[in-house]
Amino acid sequence: MLHFHSCRCDPCVQAGPEVSQLSEEYRGRVAIIGINNESIFGVTKPPNLELLKTFLDEHQGEFRYTLMVDNAEGFAKDVVYKPSGYRGIPCAVMLIDGVVAYVGSPLETFKSVLEQALESLSTSNCSSPSSKEE
Repeated sequence: MLHFHSCRCDPCVQAGPEVSQLSEEYRGRVAIIGINNESIFGVTKPPNLELLKTFLDEHQGEFRYTLMVDNAEGFAKDVVYKPSGYRGIPCAVMLIDGVVAYVGSPLETFKSVLEQALESLSTSNCSSPSSKEE
């Protein structure tokens, strides 16, 4: 799951603990990566790492999952986020085997889609026991 957010977005900040909880709940089965994307607000200069560091210091312990910073050109946003047509943050993007399975918010919807996807994957990967003829 890619979770697009911004330090300047109150709903994004409020989602941090919930995303952390999902990350802990599904550890080992689902990778959750937060992508800080200040360029969503039209910032085109290089990413402000000091802003992110200060933000994380202020919200210590609330963001307990891998965080990355989108580059100045907004590569991740342009390649993954924009093609979906979804226009808002926070935004969760679920990829299953390289295919976008969910884009949007709120996270409650994401969790139900995730459960269905995991169930589908587990049933499709299960092999039936072979029977032996005697």
